[in-house]
Amino acid sequence: MAALLLLRRVTATSSKSAFILRHYGAANRRFLSNDVAEDAPLRQKVRADFPTFTLDAFALRQFDDPAYAGTIVKYDKDVFEAKINEFFEAGECDLVDGYAPFCKHLFVPNFINARIPTVPITIKSVHLLQSGYISRVPEELPVHSVTPETAKYLDIVLYSREQVRLENAAMGKPIDSTDSPWRIVSIKAQVVDYELPMEPMAVLRNALGTDAGGSGVALDKDKYLKSVEYWSQHAHIKYH
Repeated sequence: MAALLLLRRVTATSSKSAFILRHYGAANRRFLSNDVAEDAPLRQKVRADFPTFTLDAFALRQFDDPAYAGTIVKYDKDVFEAKINEFFEAGECDLVDGYAPFCKHLFVPNFINARIPTVPITIKSVHLLQSGYISRVPEELPVHSVTPETAKYLDIVLYSREQVRLENAAMGKPIDSTDSPWRIVSIKAQVVDYELPMEPMAVLRNALGTDAGGSGVALDKDKYLKSVEYWSQHAHIKYH
């Protein structure tokens, strides 16, 4: 059975925080500045009356939920959305193919000062991995002095307008009427400017189809095994 690992901040008397671990494993473009270059060529928007990229409702939890087990975005939503469009229109980032035709990525500088939401699993922390369901009791083992690293890049995960509408319809959710061709569905803080493997659970959910909350993309065995390899060596950090 796959193990679960969570880093949860708990009360600590020192200036450093204490955390609890939950393990989820079973197992391009470079930027010269932290902002849009003033002399960068501007790109034409798809249409002048709406932006190329808009925040999807699915990504709002990263802004609103302080306990979100992933990249937490402490930034104004409207300003964030405008900044992503600004980077693209200024030629500071390109659309990069994702795991399916409807999925793309933008890799932009970490202008929000977000911290990486994972830590490597080492011999010092492996004994703290917990299997099964997430425990919410004081008996969970703390790991002291864990300081998440500040990311260098943000991976802006995009889904096409049509794919978002398809998945919302399958789940009985309201259909977004926004005309922007791309929706920002996830923001991932990381040290590299390329796509990292999604979690094995997400790969399997996607293969189950839109009725189960996935995208309907068939499981790719090689990509799944790469996902298992990566997530058997990394653990999410979750704050409380």
